[in-house]
Amino acid sequence: MPGAWLLVQRTPQPRRALAAALAGGLALVACGPPIVERNRANWLAWWADLKPALAQARTGSLAVLVYPNWGYFAGHVLAAGNPVHPAVRALDSGDLDALPAAGRPRYLAAMLMPGSVETSTWRLRHAAEFERWGYATAGDSAQGAILERTLPPVPAPADTRLDAWYAPAGSMAITGEAEFSGHVLRDGDVVADPSGGLVRLDPHGRQPLEPAPGAVLRLLNCGELDFTRGFPPGRPAGALYRREAGRWIPAEAGVAAESRLPSPSWYASIGGGTYVQELPAGEGAPFVRLRAASDARWLIYSAAYPDGLPDGVPVTVRAVVRCPNGCSISTAGHTPELDQPVRSDDWTTVNLTFAYRRNGRPQHYAVGMARCHRGDWFDLRSFDLRAGCFPYE
Repeated sequence: MPGAWLLVQRTPQPRRALAAALAGGLALVACGPPIVERNRANWLAWWADLKPALAQARTGSLAVLVYPNWGYFAGHVLAAGNPVHPAVRALDSGDLDALPAAGRPRYLAAMLMPGSVETSTWRLRHAAEFERWGYATAGDSAQGAILERTLPPVPAPADTRLDAWYAPAGSMAITGEAEFSGHVLRDGDVVADPSGGLVRLDPHGRQPLEPAPGAVLRLLNCGELDFTRGFPPGRPAGALYRREAGRWIPAEAGVAAESRLPSPSWYASIGGGTYVQELPAGEGAPFVRLRAASDARWLIYSAAYPDGLPDGVPVTVRAVVRCPNGCSISTAGHTPELDQPVRSDDWTTVNLTFAYRRNGRPQHYAVGMARCHRGDWFDLRSFDLRAGCFPYE
């Protein structure tokens, strides 16, 4: 700003303070927008996965949650949108404590900057406050979450038949957002989470449902996909479950386990070592044990996706495993790459549901161990991929 500097230099001393103030103002006018624009690009990258949900939440009642080191100044700018929605407030814990329950916003945006000291701890650290204010997580992301006000739970009697939409982990299950099959959630819809919990979306918040034993649940966006009828291809047939002993049990017969072990469709491999396949006996149902004969970077069974699998369809990789030293179901070459870990001395069913995406690269799905040592092993009773979503099987 050479012009502003000359203005200060050539002004008599008594008026120099005023000139300096004018020069500072000119500098802010000239330099402020580029600085804000540069920082805004960072904000968009930090909270890109929250942006669509923020856009939906602000049409209702939204506030940004304020804690030190959370980055709420930048978060408030993004949450308020463009054009700015002045009704989007920034509220700290004192503000929320002072507000009556009916005066609190339907949604709270938790937005943390990368490098914040609370990035990995905020959910547990502030869980008691969220519960006290009456909020639960409606959608999670890497750098924050959308919290929604919860209403008192209502019972669902034994003769209830519920239609619901399944929301996998990481979904933004709020009114106005589309779930993975494309349905746009609206008030009145029932949403099921990976733990089996149910909530009904209400204009005032999320209303938990408490199903009694015998209640029946149909997940409209789950079940086998039918590629032969209608558009878009791969319509879900729906998956039916019944409530028993506090959990959802498939109400229909499941898929038969592999008749031959190891299956011809599985490919065993080890990263930089050798392995042994064993078929132990004496436990009733057959299984295969894959054991590392040396230290290695990985020890896995992998399989290829079916030819002709349409882009964007939901698929579920399912394994019945036993792995005392820990193992996981994972995808390789997929965007993004996914991993579902498990560690158990007993037989455990693990599901990984995601939308299959073609990207021109070699892809496979796998079950097994990373960074294994000689003698490490895992047992496998079944391992398959099904087109569709089967969360409670």
